[in-house]
Amino acid sequence: MVAGRYRATHADAMRASHELIVPDGASVLRVVANQRPYFPFAWHQHPEIELTLIERGRGLRYVGDSIETYGPGDLVLLGSQLPHTWQSDPGGGSVAAVVIQFRPGDLVLPVPETAGLATLFTRAGRGLAVCDPALAEAVRGIAAESSTLARLGRFLRLLAALQSETATRPLALAASEAIDHRDERLAKVLALCHGQARRRLSVAEAARCAGLSSTGFSRWFRQRTGRTFVGHLAAVRISLMSRELIETDRPIAGIALRCGFSSLTNCNRTFARLMGCTPGEYRNRRTPS
Repeated sequence: MVAGRYRATHADAMRASHELIVPDGASVLRVVANQRPYFPFAWHQHPEIELTLIERGRGLRYVGDSIETYGPGDLVLLGSQLPHTWQSDPGGGSVAAVVIQFRPGDLVLPVPETAGLATLFTRAGRGLAVCDPALAEAVRGIAAESSTLARLGRFLRLLAALQSETATRPLALAASEAIDHRDERLAKVLALCHGQARRRLSVAEAARCAGLSSTGFSRWFRQRTGRTFVGHLAAVRISLMSRELIETDRPIAGIALRCGFSSLTNCNRTFARLMGCTPGEYRNRRTPS
């Protein structure tokens, strides 16, 4: 599946909560089978590097200033302190993922053999989507391995494969800087925006969520995200729409309404501005003939 994409300009400036990760005392790798009813919008960051494979579920993946759709088989490598989250589609059913986390200093040693890993981890500061579907199977093998030494060996072989730039593509436009992650008000507004994008959502409602006047809210939101609330909401709707264009044969006008646009004309104009083509052209390019 080709992901629908848009850029949330300066999204790495959005305040992310800090996730405290308890290391595995028996291994440098923390391997978790994450299964839950759904992924909520939980914008967060942590010093550990993370490799996440989605096994079940669909929705939107947020990494720095990148927002893309995700589905089973989606595999990404996320650098240290890079803000990110996944959010499930409403009513999309339960989700499952394999998550591998580690501190870069545990694997980058003062020996020539690990110099390539340091370069890879720097590139991961922008987030990397893994292009080779075969590497998802390698992640499953790592998770199933009972021997910690054998697991580490498998993981190092996987990282070696990821060092090839053709194996991945960058997600965010720039690596994240260390940020103030205490802005719970912004996280609350973003959760409202991303969870309710399919319905009519006004600036006034978002302002009430933030406890601000509409005028004050518009200025505040732009200062923190680099874009207007209306522009951010429209871009989220385009990401939702892009996947429906690929995965369904529903009429474009119906998809536009389902994704929160008031008219097909408004949708076409916004889609062309953010994606560089019309919805019909996007569907034709990405749908097998």
